[in-house]
Amino acid sequence: MMHVEWQRPIGHSDTLSGLPEERRPSPRLVVVVLFWTFYERLMERFFVDAMKSLPSRVSADLLKRYGGIGARLDRLFPLLFETSFGAELARLGFPKIKAHLDEVQAARNSLIHGNPEAITDALVRATVEKLPAVQRSWIELYNTWCVQRVRVPKA
Repeated sequence: MMHVEWQRPIGHSDTLSGLPEERRPSPRLVVVVLFWTFYERLMERFFVDAMKSLPSRVSADLLKRYGGIGARLDRLFPLLFETSFGAELARLGFPKIKAHLDEVQAARNSLIHGNPEAITDALVRATVEKLPAVQRSWIELYNTWCVQRVRVPKA
């Protein structure tokens, strides 16, 4: 969906001409919203799988207690792994991804709270350009904390 939206020609109806020019978001703001929704789902899977070795009631409580993506990245991640999310991404070779994710999250939250201009053409372009690195960083993170920790039963 992100690719289709990125490739779609922009028409007059996409300009949100009813808003003052300084308040208009990128006509491709859907790319950023879709990206953030996609990343939230990836991290949901990450945390669920990373806590498989915990009793199910404990992991369910932690996921409920740290229900939002911000709380999970900023508070739950260090509790589980004794390092910050940003430090771990940097250790895995993706030092700039955390800053990009923070920028996207802030812009998406700003949009939700009535500031559509927070999603700019530059942010849309950066989101598209960084998508492959974001996906690779998640795979590395997942393989480090979820796959390598899974115990395969002996036959």
